Amino acid sequence: MKKRRLKKGCWYIIIPFLAMAAIALFYLFTYLINEAGNACTKSAPAPPAKTIKKTPEEPKPTAQQIAFDNNLKEEINSFLHSPLRLDTGEIAVSVFNLSTNRAVFSYRDSMRLPPASCLKIATAVAALETLGMDSRLYSSLQIRGDMRGDTLVGNLLLRADADPLLESFDTLTTQLRQHGICHIRGNIYLNIAKEDTLVPHPTCKYWDIPYHKVPILLKGRKRIMKDLIASLHAKGISFESDGKVNPPKPNYKIVARSSHLLRDVITPMIIHSSNIKADALMHHLDWKTGRITDGCTHFDIKHYTEVWMEKSFGRKKMAAIEPDSTRALDSFVINDGSGLSPDNRLSACFLVDILKRVYKNVPMRNYFMNEALASPGIPERMGSLQTRLAQPQYRNRLFCKTGTMVTVGTSALAGFIHAHNGQWYVFSIINTNSPVAESRIFQDKICKIIIGNPR
Repeated sequence: MKKRRLKKGCWYIIIPFLAMAAIALFYLFTYLINEAGNACTKSAPAPPAKTIKKTPEEPKPTAQQIAFDNNLKEEINSFLHSPLRLDTGEIAVSVFNLSTNRAVFSYRDSMRLPPASCLKIATAVAALETLGMDSRLYSSLQIRGDMRGDTLVGNLLLRADADPLLESFDTLTTQLRQHGICHIRGNIYLNIAKEDTLVPHPTCKYWDIPYHKVPILLKGRKRIMKDLIASLHAKGISFESDGKVNPPKPNYKIVARSSHLLRDVITPMIIHSSNIKADALMHHLDWKTGRITDGCTHFDIKHYTEVWMEKSFGRKKMAAIEPDSTRALDSFVINDGSGLSPDNRLSACFLVDILKRVYKNVPMRNYFMNEALASPGIPERMGSLQTRLAQPQYRNRLFCKTGTMVTVGTSALAGFIHAHNGQWYVFSIINTNSPVAESRIFQDKICKIIIGNPR
């Protein structure tokens, strides 16, 4: 029999038909698989849709508020360009309206100038934000050993922060005596945050922090040990050193303690511009944050205040303030916490940024305005302002920190103003290489312009 062969033209019909059939089978197979998967997951609940929280928009300033700001800007600008007995090239001014969240006036406010004691604002805010508004500085006496009648055979341990408010050990030794301890035979150990004496930065004058005014816990290990033993004797507790005593009990027991609120250190530091308390606070902050581990003074380290600035504001913001600098924050110099060093450098606008941060934190704002900052017309709050702006129309209108460094002709003023038009302002003024008396007159005039006249 002869085999039948397909005609040559039939292949052109069969091959496309087979290809289309294969494609149809592929799509059918894919559809069946998807349907089976959907059936399995149909009972599973769908994940909740993510809701995006919208931040509330700040109220837009009214036409009247904008008019207030424009008039204020013109008035300050007119005063600044009037004949002055000051070099306007050595002046920095920054004014910001907190009620409208608008910058009102700026003049050379990005210049790095010595802030003098206004640096204490940065020290205080860094400490309060880092350690907490209710943070305390502690001191305690702890014992370990055996009590034989009224004699402690063992060790006495003093554990203490760098508390500048502790004036003597009498409070602690009195509590120790009340526990029935009249004699100590053994050892006295110190676990203290400040091992050496508090001294000013090398760029300062050595008499800026006189030794006789340094609190006991900041005078160094040897003096602390000497004063502690003297206080024990004064309270009728004798001490016999015996290195062979090895108490069996592993843990110390607290028998006397003392503490002070961090705010109680900051209040006199700002109102009365206490340099000792400011530098003690900077050491305490460095100690608590691990910048200092041996308890000794280190002038070559990066203090935590500067670290806090970087964390809070960031280098990008600093670069925005100073466009010509790639690392603008590096040009800020923080040598101490008090502002005594003439090499310290901050800008007026940066002080304003710090105070804006205070204003947004309601508990901190209330503390600064009601307790920490100096205010004219209130005797217990005048502090370093003394008799400046003491007229009745400025009472409860100005809350500020002063700064003075006569050696370099620097005077500064920064704080909050509640104007008679109902607006809240934050401001910063730095004068340098100028007579301090003339600088203060200049600063007071700008404050009077911002406060305005009573309606």
